[in-house]
Amino acid sequence: MSENVGSRLLQVLDVLKENQDVSAIGLCGDMHRLENLDGSDIDIFVFCRKVPVEQGRMELYNRAALHEKLACTVFDNADWGIGDYASLCNTDTWFMYFTLEAMVSEIERTLSAGNLAKRGYFYPIGRCATLMEMTVLHDKDGALQALKDRVSDYPDTLARSSFEYHLDNLEDTEDLERAVRRKDVLFYHFALDLALDHFLQAAFAINKTYFPSRKRSLEKLTGFELKPQDCSARLLHIVKWGACPDTLAQSFESWLELVQDLKKLDWQT
Repeated sequence: MSENVGSRLLQVLDVLKENQDVSAIGLCGDMHRLENLDGSDIDIFVFCRKVPVEQGRMELYNRAALHEKLACTVFDNADWGIGDYASLCNTDTWFMYFTLEAMVSEIERTLSAGNLAKRGYFYPIGRCATLMEMTVLHDKDGALQALKDRVSDYPDTLARSSFEYHLDNLEDTEDLERAVRRKDVLFYHFALDLALDHFLQAAFAINKTYFPSRKRSLEKLTGFELKPQDCSARLLHIVKWGACPDTLAQSFESWLELVQDLKKLDWQT
């Protein structure tokens, strides 16, 4: 593993596990990815009965001799939890603390189609994808494994609701049309990016796959069984034609055709 980052990480987690309020700890991804991080960071989810205060977390880090560029409470919000940062063996490492009760409530709301809209850069449904791929490193009462089991079967009602929600949003093409008329490339790309977001999430929904984020979305889309014909190539052409004022109309026309082909797909939930 990169400069023993894996073994160093486990040393820190051994100390965190001793805290009575820490119920479970999960690694985003699997342990094998630590062997070749290639510039990626490490995300550690710490699920708690109640999150230790900053001073308490500092005491835990000190006991683990974690002093490498340590910064506590870099962020504190409902979506990403309370985040502490450390440069572990020169690897950016984030310890994100959540109460287990709040996480369970959020996941249940998402699975029942109550969290369809993204919040800023955060996709609530992406948390389900993270849990599915998460490696359990500590699970005092089995609650983390129970959450993983809960999201393992993509609900039919979620697929249908998500597909319909994002298709409804794709109906609004006013900004795209205005950009084409004005030959305004930057405005077109702004509107197209929003539309792409809804298109991708609709495509993920009919394939009953949790949408994790925009990262590597084209790669994931390529592997889907249910998608418009030549979907990836058409998306790339739409983006390419959208970079020139004289081909904006061609891009928009191709976009409308692609969306219609998505709507026509025969799928059942």
